[in-house]
Amino acid sequence: MVKCLFLFDSFKGSISSLELAKLFSKEFSYSKGLPLSDGGEGFLDMIKSLKDGKSLSFNIKSQSYEDITVEVYVTYNNEAYLETSQLIGFNKNTDVPLLSRTTYFLGKLLQELDKLSFSKIYISLGGSLTQDMGFHLLRSLGLRGYQDENEIDLSSLDNLFKINRLDLKKLYKFKTELMVVYDVDAYLLGKHGANPLFAKQKGVTKDDIIYLEKCFSRFQELLENNDYVPLLGDGAAGGIGYIFNHIIKSTHILGSEFALKLINYEELQDKYDYIFTGEGCFDLSSRYNKLPYLLISKTKDINKIILIAGSIKQDIDFKHYSLYPTYENNLFKAIKYPKRYLKQAIIDIKRELGIIKRQEHEFPLFIDQDSEVLILGSFPSIISRKKSFYYMNSSNRFYKVLTEIYHDDFSSLEAIKSSLRKNHISLYDSIESCEIENSDDSKIYSYKVSDIPSIIKNSKIKKIILNGRKSQEIFLKHFKDLKVKVYFLPSTSSRNASYSLIDLVNEYKQALFDK
Repeated sequence: MVKCLFLFDSFKGSISSLELAKLFSKEFSYSKGLPLSDGGEGFLDMIKSLKDGKSLSFNIKSQSYEDITVEVYVTYNNEAYLETSQLIGFNKNTDVPLLSRTTYFLGKLLQELDKLSFSKIYISLGGSLTQDMGFHLLRSLGLRGYQDENEIDLSSLDNLFKINRLDLKKLYKFKTELMVVYDVDAYLLGKHGANPLFAKQKGVTKDDIIYLEKCFSRFQELLENNDYVPLLGDGAAGGIGYIFNHIIKSTHILGSEFALKLINYEELQDKYDYIFTGEGCFDLSSRYNKLPYLLISKTKDINKIILIAGSIKQDIDFKHYSLYPTYENNLFKAIKYPKRYLKQAIIDIKRELGIIKRQEHEFPLFIDQDSEVLILGSFPSIISRKKSFYYMNSSNRFYKVLTEIYHDDFSSLEAIKSSLRKNHISLYDSIESCEIENSDDSKIYSYKVSDIPSIIKNSKIKKIILNGRKSQEIFLKHFKDLKVKVYFLPSTSSRNASYSLIDLVNEYKQALFDK
């Protein structure tokens, strides 16, 4: 029994952390999946999975001036949670040039929330598609600019170079405590700042980055923050972190630290054999304490870690899987169809962890010289392999069906064999060997088919009954040209809940007695 914990951040623009948690939890038994976020997209999914509350909707405009609806989650202790990527994130596709995108309406929404008397407002900064250092956010809160005594329009970053004074006296004062959860440990300026590290992925040129750096420096100079001490997180969300850290004076929290504390990772990790984490691209920026990187650094046993990412651009010395280019050498396809390639990766992971194993059909065909009917399953269950005979799992209804049809004794193995011979029934499976996870027909891989034609040729078999969908699928693929009557019947497995015992009896009786 392998216990797995799934703690993914979203694959930006590809698949959410919530979808990842659901996908992996479904594929692995004895597992737990929690959608996590270090402050970017998926932040609200994380909060909603861990805290009780309700959602509120607000109509606002996006970074590209489109009318949108934004969700704010309010917990029962009256804390509000806002995921800013809903307004200014990569999930809001825009053709508007970077220098024209705005954080103005984020400021307007925050003012609206402040008037609702929450105990705290948590604001996640991450996954932004803006790069204005919060200039427009401050403008929405009352920032004014002047060339000497003449007020200058501040609708464009370009106008920073036309003014010599900013007025913050009428800046909106928040009554509610603002808790800012930022996604990266990055400074505002310099080679480790917001522009060199993150602007390129938002669609700008090297010249744009140089210009943005000049704008940021000019804005900071005009703000006259003489006691400014650079803080990690100043560069978050295109530099908005700076405004929250130094101008609005909010409480700032590293998002990855916030997420891991929220789930009590220090203790949680001890309960699992393997811990899966990952993000869209694991690269240099991940080292600025993004969620997967911090999680890995806080894991006591690195051998527990399995990293899965859309792409990996850093050398790492623990188990890892990359969708691009391992499973798809076209990056666009890897981003567009992540589930397709994640499922391929999951199969390889299960092989490596020993969840999927190669198994042989270790007991023989049951047949005698008078057998006229061959009932084919797919591959023996774990219990059947242990007991060396067919349909030995007590939850399988196969022998209950035959009991109802023939009114013979199928209560013990010897009685089963005797009754099968009496009614001229032989048993076998379509698969001779395969890789399989437990007893799950849907998780059979790289199989070798049984030699069904030889059985038909060397016996008196007049009809074949295929028990279940997997057996039917294999028969149609490999044996459809056999000159013998074939009946496609529903599985007698207890998993086939759509068929009652009476339904199965009627179906099998008709096939067994059909001339």
